[in-house]
Order: sequence, then C-alpha cells, then structure tokens
Amino acid sequence: MAKPEPGAEIGRRLRAVREERLLSRPVLARRAGVHHITIDHIERGFVARPRRTTLEKLAGPLGVTVEELTGSERPFVHPPAPPLALAAMMQEEDGGARHRALEAATNEELARYLRDIDRAVTGAGKQLRSPEHQEPGEQEGLAKYMQTLLDLREEAEPYAGLLPPAAQEMANHASVGAA
Repeated sequence: MAKPEPGAEIGRRLRAVREERLLSRPVLARRAGVHHITIDHIERGFVARPRRTTLEKLAGPLGVTVEELTGSERPFVHPPAPPLALAAMMQEEDGGARHRALEAATNEELARYLRDIDRAVTGAGKQLRSPEHQEPGEQEGLAKYMQTLLDLREEAEPYAGLLPPAAQEMANHASVGAA
C-alpha cells in the first residue's frame, strides 16, 4: 500500500485540530491571516507540501505547534503562558500563547478576564458614540480597538463554557451589568 503524501497527512491533522477547537475555516483564516481557500486546499490534501510559514500562521490560533500539525518527532517545549490580563493578551501576537494562558487560568481569572473585556467594550462603545471622538482617525482607531476586544472575547468563550455555574454567573453578570 502506498504511503500518503505528507500534505494529505498534514491536512488530516489540520482539519482534526480545527474541528476539535470548533473553528470554521473562515474564522481560522481570519485569526491566522490566511485565506480560507488555502485552509480548504491543505485540509483536502491538494497541497503536497504546505509551506512552513503557512503552517506557523495556522498553528498559533489553534494552540498547537507546527510539529504537531506535521507529525514531526522533534520535541517542543511551549514557552510559558502570558498572564491572563487584558493588557497582556492584547499585546500577545502568538495565538498559541493566548490559548495556553486561557487553558492555564483559574476559574476566577477567566471570569475576571471576561468581565474586563466586557467593560472595555462598553467603554469603547461609549467613546465611539461620544461627540468628542468624531474625528475620522479616532473613530477608526476606536473601531479597531473594539474589534480586537471582540476577537479576544470570541477566543475566550469556549473556555467560559468550562466554568462552574457560579463563575459563569459572575462573568455573565458583568456582561449584562456593563451594557
């Protein structure tokens, strides 16, 4: 029996990890900065040897290493996760590091982080509607800031489902109270 092409095996792993993370191709594409058709072609085995740079872009938001996608035997030690604080997470460009921080967070830290995001979104929304912030450049900057916050919230939501009911209530209360 013929051995499958490396690209087909990488594609199988990529799809399995993406589906395990409950991410659609378009969402992963946006987070990784890769076109969704590229992801489709890799997953379906149409790319015999996917570029390492593309795999690096995809690995980050999935919270895995390139070696895990390629099946390489080289061991990899993850760097320590950044603290689960809104300022640190906004500056962290490595999606894998952000996911490790979310996984390592205690329930209280995760609930606080979600509250902080919701408060920041509310504050940015008020600024966007305020007459003092109507300059085009300022509006654009605030809109980009709000989108970053919403992306971080979307990234954290799967972990919020793992919170016990009391912590979920704390996070939900802050979201409702901030609106």
